[in-house]
Amino acid sequence: MIDSDAIFQHPFFYGKKIEIKRMNPGYCIKNKNFPFSHAEYVCACILLENPTSEILLYNIIGGNAGNEGELLYRSLEALIEKNVDIINISLGVEIPFSKELYDLCKKSPVPIVAAHANNNQTAYPASYDNVIGIRREFDGNVILKRSGNQNLLLNNKTYVSFKQLDQEHLMQGNSWYTAKLTGIISCFRENKNLGIEDIVDLIMSSSLNQISSVKQNNSENAILVTNRSDNQRQKEFIKQCFSKVHIIDINNLEAQKIVGYYDKLFIDIDKYSDFMSAKKDLLNFVYDIRDAYKHCYIRYPFLGYYDRYRFLTEKGILIEQLYF
Repeated sequence: MIDSDAIFQHPFFYGKKIEIKRMNPGYCIKNKNFPFSHAEYVCACILLENPTSEILLYNIIGGNAGNEGELLYRSLEALIEKNVDIINISLGVEIPFSKELYDLCKKSPVPIVAAHANNNQTAYPASYDNVIGIRREFDGNVILKRSGNQNLLLNNKTYVSFKQLDQEHLMQGNSWYTAKLTGIISCFRENKNLGIEDIVDLIMSSSLNQISSVKQNNSENAILVTNRSDNQRQKEFIKQCFSKVHIIDINNLEAQKIVGYYDKLFIDIDKYSDFMSAKKDLLNFVYDIRDAYKHCYIRYPFLGYYDRYRFLTEKGILIEQLYF
């Protein structure tokens, strides 16, 4: 990937395979509410979708401004020569059209996924017809659709959660959508050995491409799986959202016997590490009690798209997540 500088100090990144080639050093964060660099947010998106992916980061946005076009070309050329599996450019670089950069993208045997600028300005390489360009643009009931030969469009309602970094704020931006799709595509390529077009067809034809149907309805009953059953804020949330709740602690799944039928199985685990530790048992539980609920939702989207796709196609159960 080609992006900004990063230091990866958050525990989410511990043990992940990330190498940095610093072309333009200079670590930068926006403010205390968004306490990570652009590249760290991008990597967090990719690694949530594909935790085993190996990332080679070329840093071109840093302390010195003005030569991003040259650094973009050199970095892209280097990644193509290394024959990586996929190239993510979550940067809308507003530079003049470059035939040299266009030709480099055209001859690349490696798929390039790039973000359009958020301000609707023309940005490269996303605007080239030989690059998969990502942007948020339309309204409707689906998350993703095609536009033209190479562009993929995201729904305007699409928000990205960075709860894996313990950040409460949801975010929108072409960079994050591009990174999420890069992670999803890389998972499909590793596990199914499919081309980009076939992967996009699978994503768009799946019921996972529908905007989540969850709505606050305090007349419904729910099975609620949580990692903080004694937390006061959790109790207030439950009271606001459901009329009747069967509460299950994430560490006590095997001992549960569900009696009756519920509108929702609502999984509300707010720590990525807790979710991942219980992931296998949790998915087994979702399947084992499949006749006890109508819909299954995960509040914080810690389960990658490919895992949900496999669960849907192999087990026949749709697990919806509230955010992308």
